[in-house]
Formats: sequence, structure tokens, C-alpha cells
Amino acid sequence: MTQWSGNPCAGEELTLRSLKLTIDTGQVVAQLGTNEEETRLKILDLTSGSVAVELGASGDVRYLRFRSAEGKHVASRESLHPSSASTLYLDDSLLGTRVILGALRGDVDHAASPTGAIEKWALQIRDPLHKEAVVQLLSRPYKSPGEYRGSIRLRDPP
Repeated sequence: MTQWSGNPCAGEELTLRSLKLTIDTGQVVAQLGTNEEETRLKILDLTSGSVAVELGASGDVRYLRFRSAEGKHVASRESLHPSSASTLYLDDSLLGTRVILGALRGDVDHAASPTGAIEKWALQIRDPLHKEAVVQLLSRPYKSPGEYRGSIRLRDPP
């Protein structure tokens, strides 16, 4: 149910917590909603009705996510606070994340510099069954400020 605040015809502000867009048949094709924790736009697949694309902000994360017709993640991009460091995830709808490029979310807490910038960046090709990187190219800080070191790791899947 929509709650109205103000009179938009008189130039006053219109306040909504959610909005659904429909086509002539009444089918919902997009939803925009917000609460205290998150604001999200969902674009729905016209055939299956499942979420095809999500764009949103939740806490410190800004994201764009693409989903398969079955609703599984197939790709996403996230920006992390405070530096807006970005990460791209490429997924297999059957087995999960296969490729990660950018700031590694698990490394954010211990990879940040005193200024808050994320200093560890990587390209990972992952074994989705075991959630481990089998190939990793990593850039990380070395001894002196502004000095970086790169590494390549190859690992046999477990």
C-alpha cells in the first residue's frame, strides 16, 4: 500500500517507501524500495518474473548485480566504502563465483591503508566447488609507502 506525504500537485514533496512499475497486463516489471538498511531497484525478467538486475546501496556497499532466469547471480560489481574500491564478480549460475577482479572483500579490513584506501587488489580464478583461488595475481603494499609488490600463485584444486 502506498502512503502519501505532501501534495505533489502543489509542488510539495512526495514520499514513498516502495514503488512498483507494471505493464498493461498488471505484471510487475520493476520495483524500487527502501528501508533503514538498504535502497534497491529490481528489474524483473518479463518471462520468469524473477529478478534479472539489481541496483542498490546497503550500508557501505554499492552494487549492481545480474541474475540468471533462475535467480542465481551471474555477475556483479560492488564498490566498498570508504575508498569506493570496486570488485567485479563473474559467476556460473550452477556453481557460483568463478572470477573476481578488484579489491577482495575478505581483505578489506586488513588491506586498507591508514587513509582507508584498499591496497590489496587481485585477479582470482576460483574453484567454485571449494571456494578457493586456483590462480591469483595479487598486488599489495611492500615495505615503504607507495611501494608495491606483485605475486602470482597457482594452486591445484583440492
